[in-house]
Amino acid sequence: MKKTFSLLIAILFLPLLSPSPAEEKTFPKKNPVITYDVPKGWKQEVDKKDGSISINAPDGRISVNFGEVPVAASMELFEKMLPEMVKALKDAAEAENRRRKQKMD
Repeated sequence: MKKTFSLLIAILFLPLLSPSPAEEKTFPKKNPVITYDVPKGWKQEVDKKDGSISINAPDGRISVNFGEVPVAASMELFEKMLPEMVKALKDAAEAENRRRKQKMD
């Protein structure tokens, strides 16, 4: 049975979303494994090529992404993605620190 890496990501990040849902949706379209709400004011983008979904906060500080990946490829993909994810988080944190420092100056 085909599982998705998105289930793990959804479990980890959906609690971070705003409590004001707009409408309930499912992922993936074929044989859904999760149900989610897109908060009002958030932007959802669906990649027409692979069906992956990106949900972004209005201020751009939070982004939740869903993509279907076979279980066999999940760990390998995650190991490849993790360094990029850590770098993106570090870059964002450094940018936020610079912004706060500039406000203080």
